[in-house]
Amino acid sequence: MTNNYKKKTKILIWYWGRLGGGQTYSYHIIKYLKKLSNKNKNLEIYLSVSKNSELYGDFNKFNLKSFNIKTYNNWFQLFISLFYIFKIKNNFLKFIKTNQIDVVYSPMYHIWNFLISKDFSQNNVKYLFTIHDAKLHPGENSLVSRLIYNFSIKTANAYLTLTKTVKSELLKKKFFANKKIFITRFGNIENIKNINNIQKPLERNKTKFLFFGRILEYKGINNLLIAFSKFNKDCPNSTLHIVGRGDVSKYSKLILENKNIYLVNNWISEKSFSNFFKTFNVCVLPYIEASQSGVIPLMFALRIPVIITPVGGLIEQVKNNYNGIICKDFSCNSLQNEMKRISMDNKLYNKLVRGAMFSSKDKTIWKKSAEQIFLLSKII
Repeated sequence: MTNNYKKKTKILIWYWGRLGGGQTYSYHIIKYLKKLSNKNKNLEIYLSVSKNSELYGDFNKFNLKSFNIKTYNNWFQLFISLFYIFKIKNNFLKFIKTNQIDVVYSPMYHIWNFLISKDFSQNNVKYLFTIHDAKLHPGENSLVSRLIYNFSIKTANAYLTLTKTVKSELLKKKFFANKKIFITRFGNIENIKNINNIQKPLERNKTKFLFFGRILEYKGINNLLIAFSKFNKDCPNSTLHIVGRGDVSKYSKLILENKNIYLVNNWISEKSFSNFFKTFNVCVLPYIEASQSGVIPLMFALRIPVIITPVGGLIEQVKNNYNGIICKDFSCNSLQNEMKRISMDNKLYNKLVRGAMFSSKDKTIWKKSAEQIFLLSKII
């Protein structure tokens, strides 16, 4: 527990999510905090993750003292878990107490957080929480989701955000006016296999475009489909692939109208990333609103430049005309123009690929993030 006279700071990294960017972010934070603890005897790292995680095997390789649990893989299992979540909670709090944990750090929200984090203060444990979104996006913001999310946030002692944009949005809210908020960036992705085998030569007017991520309305897929259909009239050999899980009923007509638009309405596992994405040239993020995106560093790691709309924290992640293109606005015409520009200009495309590759090799972001977490853990 917290003791001003104890030199060593014990941080437990806690994330029970199974899929997506949360586990990727957690993996890198764990990796670099462990590296920091190897050099700093005043830091000791513990871990608590889900055994259902896609990256559970990778988490185990860190050989940290851990409290790992089975969570769930579907809605039925989530319902069943309600009957034993309080047993997990008691065992988790016991693990924290036994190991004299000072700070519990949650890299990303999980639906069970609020059931447990409210008891940290009673055990004299500080709680550090990364806020990915200042508010939940459309499609994720049901009344129940908002209540649970907001309650989880308010149990923390200090906060981290991934962009300046999110931090500034939080500071507009009365609750966060006097809270400690640090910024830790989402760095490059280092755990993709066979990365050096990825090659994507660009044939003029034959660009293979990609949208990747959960299919939700705020991501602007409708605008992308319209923009591509217009672009495709000038470049009929190019293709667009919509890859991700979600409700596509709103877009089915636009997809079916164009034979060069393909849909993969499935989850793509992290282990298959390098093989699945190796033939794509450009990833388009046509978001209407956004805080930041884990897709961007993933694409850079895969040597794939991006086209983004000028929204939220996305513009903090991309250097215009270096590793990607930032559209002038959110319109279909702007998307269409940038898709055409990158398809017609091989020199620009090759420059962007090189920029994406160099961006993906920057290891300083994770190192600085780990240092920020350690610093904040000592002062909260």
